Amino acid sequence: MSLREALGNRILLLDGAMGSLLSGKGLSDLLNLREPETIRGIHRDYLEAGADIITTNTFSSQRVSLAGESLPEEYMTEGMAAFVEQLNRAGVRLAREEADRMTALTPEQPRFVIGDVGPTTKLLSMSEQVDDPAARALTFDEMEQAYYEQMCVLAEEGVDAILLETIVDTLSAKAGIHAFMRAKETRLSGPKTLSNLSGPPPTPPTKGECIKSPSTIETNLSPSLCREGRGGSSFPELMLSLTVSGNSGRLLSGQTVEAFVNSVAFAKPLSIGINCSFGAAGLAPYLRRLAVRTGGNESFLRTALALTVFQERGLISLHVRGDAITLCLNPARGKVDLNACPYLVRLQDAADRNRGDQP
Repeated sequence: MSLREALGNRILLLDGAMGSLLSGKGLSDLLNLREPETIRGIHRDYLEAGADIITTNTFSSQRVSLAGESLPEEYMTEGMAAFVEQLNRAGVRLAREEADRMTALTPEQPRFVIGDVGPTTKLLSMSEQVDDPAARALTFDEMEQAYYEQMCVLAEEGVDAILLETIVDTLSAKAGIHAFMRAKETRLSGPKTLSNLSGPPPTPPTKGECIKSPSTIETNLSPSLCREGRGGSSFPELMLSLTVSGNSGRLLSGQTVEAFVNSVAFAKPLSIGINCSFGAAGLAPYLRRLAVRTGGNESFLRTALALTVFQERGLISLHVRGDAITLCLNPARGKVDLNACPYLVRLQDAADRNRGDQP
């Protein structure tokens, strides 16, 4: 059963936070290599608590975020691209093995793995220099390539979906979406020109490298990358989760929830959600706005508010195209057992709607 099919049949439970469980350990993604049993244990705890979906420990596993870290020399002997590949491969395999183990024990309840992709440490829509509003730390192509490298590995290792999460900047999210589309096109039908719209088509990848973007970023990944993987010939779904800043109802880059949906609907993601920074009750007005824009109705909101009693166990995390609600779990609270609580929120094709700051 695919993730999309499962979401259409019942409520699915998503695991909770990873980073907060690893506070004080430095770059938590590095534990995929240094302390794999720690990461494996967290995945196992979430699954045993009732999670249907677990996310990989790969939030910062792309070159933009890693560039600002003090990385161990023993992992850098083959360069940044090889290190990115190691982190992501290890992250997926740890999650995949635990999910598959639990699925084998209870085949009537398949478990799924989502490849976690964080927002990087840079913004494309905003300047880091107060005296130079036009300055940017990197180009769209450079960020797209960083996402592409990570997503290629996640897909090859067999995740069921790729989650672009904690989105605070729509333009940066679009770089991630274009990277996803380029990786998908490369896997399914050969190299395309999504990341090279202003120049000649990229040449097919040769042994030992992925397709290069017009940027100066070097790549040196496995020759099979984005061609085939554990997931077979199919490609993972795309999921998006944004972050609302304060009580403004906007992303940090200024877009409203509705405008964000309009801006990314062309990618036809499996889900668009809001992270749980405000708690379930505090998210209510933003959930309503998202539900209305994605074609939902008030029955969704009533269901969401009814689930605030689970706030200490897990928070509403995302809205799914289909008939399911997904919650974040806290394994310390024990196993969560929910009866069927269906609702319908469908993401309508909004490609022809206006885009911009206001819907």
